[in-house]
Amino acid sequence: ISSSLGLKISPKPNQTLKVNALIFGLSDSPQSKWGLLDSVPKEDEQIGELIDSSEYLNSGFTFNNLAEQLKENNYSILHLATHGYFGGTAESSFVLAYDQEIPIPKLEKLLQNSKTVPNLLVLSACETAVGSELSVLGLAGIAAKSGVDSTLGSLWQVADEAQLEVIHDFYSLINNNLSNKEEALRQVQIKQIREFAHPDKWASLNLIGNY
Repeated sequence: ISSSLGLKISPKPNQTLKVNALIFGLSDSPQSKWGLLDSVPKEDEQIGELIDSSEYLNSGFTFNNLAEQLKENNYSILHLATHGYFGGTAESSFVLAYDQEIPIPKLEKLLQNSKTVPNLLVLSACETAVGSELSVLGLAGIAAKSGVDSTLGSLWQVADEAQLEVIHDFYSLINNNLSNKEEALRQVQIKQIREFAHPDKWASLNLIGNY
């Protein structure tokens, strides 16, 4: 597989999966305590140009829409570009939809009830794994309890524009071969290091689970 990065990843035999994504993004929350995520529409658009996807932005990102899409259609990736918080317990952790905060147990149940459980859950959001020393375990727990093979999430607050570039490069590399998620993330990070990017930009994303 070649990519816009000028890098190549050799597919692993018999592990190639059809790559398509269900993308829900929130750039402007009606809840005033949350800031704007200005790069989310561009992020969603870029992913849609790279792989087959269905996209729901802002007022389209409701709990019911998410539940309906997962229940009625097959997706290998669920991509949530929104605010999120991982506290010390599942009950205190959530991702933000347009109409409500979605507690992690509720998200896990949606994934379990999917027509086909996604292979990869991407939490491209502000503070998706921030909150406590148990945050990484919280990410791993989503995958373990819901049947998702792996979860990609941020370990600290990430600048909107920096996240946009890294996510774009990651999707450029996985293209139609989800079996190479780990190698794709590694090559994205190598590219950033070669460009002398600060670790704040490239080191936050963590891939957890079976990859």
